[in-house]
Amino acid sequence: MFRRPADFRSILALPRIKSLAVSSLLARMPKGIMPLTLVLLVTQRTGSYALAGTVTALFALGDAATAPWQGRLVDRYGYARVLIPIALVHVAATIGLVSTKTPAVLGALAVLAGLGVPPISGAVKALWAELVTEDQLPAAYAMESLLQQSFFLFGPLLATGLIALAGPAVTALTAATLVAGGTFGFVVAAGPRRPRPHERLRHGALRIAAVRILSTSTLLQSLTYGVLPIALVASAARAGAPTAAGIVQSTLTLGGLIGGMLEASRDYVRLMVWFGCGLVPLSVFAAIESPAGLIGLAVTLTATGLLATPLAMSGYLLISRATPVECRTEAFAWQSTGLAIGTALGSALGGMLVDRGGPALAFAVPPVAVGVAAALAATLRRWMPSVFG
Repeated sequence: MFRRPADFRSILALPRIKSLAVSSLLARMPKGIMPLTLVLLVTQRTGSYALAGTVTALFALGDAATAPWQGRLVDRYGYARVLIPIALVHVAATIGLVSTKTPAVLGALAVLAGLGVPPISGAVKALWAELVTEDQLPAAYAMESLLQQSFFLFGPLLATGLIALAGPAVTALTAATLVAGGTFGFVVAAGPRRPRPHERLRHGALRIAAVRILSTSTLLQSLTYGVLPIALVASAARAGAPTAAGIVQSTLTLGGLIGGMLEASRDYVRLMVWFGCGLVPLSVFAAIESPAGLIGLAVTLTATGLLATPLAMSGYLLISRATPVECRTEAFAWQSTGLAIGTALGSALGGMLVDRGGPALAFAVPPVAVGVAAALAATLRRWMPSVFG
């Protein structure tokens, strides 16, 4: 059953929502552009998938290392004084990345570029909970999931087009420009940030068991998103269509966009089990070294993607229920950190497995990781049934 358009229209009619949605989408678009771009940039210059995976992982780890801390700074000092300087660091580091091919320097600049990714995801999720009513919150998080799926959809497509036209270096610089412009727009649309009482707390949101478990679950799920760019580039190269990797990768998000328009189950554990099962055929199709294998990968990712947005929305609702308003921004930042760490580990692991056993071996990781995440979430449901509603 499709979600009613009126659900989204009522939210978009609220003050500042449209500006926040557009600016946050632009600021986060590079999260969909950079993984594929870094893989191609490094492999073209060094010929090593392992190094490409490591550089991509370091970029994601740099982002993950500071998101919660940045979230606390935003609450204390406001958006403008924190987000804009962080974005400028990202731009400077990206300029350095496209100017070198030395492995050690690439790694260091990748970390710095990741450190300079502003914590837009955590900030905007917390804002939705403040700007809409409790009844509107599920639809607001569904819209947020669609926004997140959008930059994972259009990011690889934009990367593929720009790389074909101008190369990975220009693509990386374009992504950095989007970070700077989108962050500035978000700061203007969000307005002044009122200080929160939790800025004086020592432990913050991580003291809440549900936040720790849900962030770990997100980390495990996100191994999938780290493995995909590496394994798909290798699969596409073996099939004789190297530039098709971005198009195939985007099919997961295409399914996610369709899934976001459906009134799907909000059962976090059940959705995760289905999601993991849907990833199983990837290894089979990756073993087919022809365009038919790529078509099979695209169909599998599209079908699995139908669950991606409902799964993300249900996770946002759980975080919102489990945390008081005074530490909700940081809680969402920890979830984003889990996403970044999982993506980073998946990139590094995917690169090593592709070099050693090919893309079929790398594609065996996602269903196993998602299965472990589902078991972890099921444990949380037994411990804290009230959080699950």
